[in-house]
Amino acid sequence: MAPGSDSTFVLGVASLDGSEKSIKQGGGNFATKWADVMNWPHVAHVAVFDELMGNDDRHIANLIRLAAHEYALIDNERILFGESWFQRDMAEFTSRKCDANVLADTIAEGSDALMRQRMISLAQRYVMNTLLTVPDVGENLEQLCRAPAGITVRLIEILNQRRTLLPSLMQWHMRKGDLFYASTNR
Repeated sequence: MAPGSDSTFVLGVASLDGSEKSIKQGGGNFATKWADVMNWPHVAHVAVFDELMGNDDRHIANLIRLAAHEYALIDNERILFGESWFQRDMAEFTSRKCDANVLADTIAEGSDALMRQRMISLAQRYVMNTLLTVPDVGENLEQLCRAPAGITVRLIEILNQRRTLLPSLMQWHMRKGDLFYASTNR
């Protein structure tokens, strides 16, 4: 959270230690990059997590390659759609779809049915096994950022509501453009 006297509050992280020698960002064949990204073990986790967090700007340019099939996530300032949510009715964020979640769309449009099924399964696991709670330092963070009191509780409520909608949000990616229909493991 970054307050400014003339700016709105923003949730997100957009920094990375660029001096780290193991981090590489370079050119190369786009198809080769996507093949490498799609073989990253955590790619489906990231697609589902971005949908949960309302990060609608995940694409290959904000994945930094650390090694073969291993990436760091950067440019996460579009969490909760990059909008100033501190002063807004957050109910509108609960069911909004990430139209531009390129990673989820790419997985959904690919030919790997197992990967698509894994996205739905991960979303269902978030719903079944995860309950987000307000951290003990929530009030301290609000004070440090000069954020409105109670905003951390509101944020956790919106994320828990999005969490329960994750399977249907990921199903939307499956159906987007009527390219195909995925079955779930319910």
